Amino acid sequence: MAAAGVAGTPVPVRDGRLDLLFHAPPPEGLVLRLTLADTAGTADTAEDLRLQVTDGSDGLGGLPGFRPRPPAVGVAGSHTSELVAVTSSHPL
Repeated sequence: MAAAGVAGTPVPVRDGRLDLLFHAPPPEGLVLRLTLADTAGTADTAEDLRLQVTDGSDGLGGLPGFRPRPPAVGVAGSHTSELVAVTSSHPL
């Protein structure tokens, strides 16, 4: 990857990798623009490119069938509520 931008702002690409953390994206989503380097003659091809997206949200209360954890069970880590992380990977 040669360059990237999100929401109209350039985002640094280091060693061909883009790591982006966006807090509270708007409900309509974001536009991510990627400029790919020419990979002709290299082992990496456009088919090797994947986009991995992770969403982290606090709270499980709105999920159907959710039952709160027992009071004697604490919350580990840096969050003071239940953190749900969902990750998906997509070929570009």
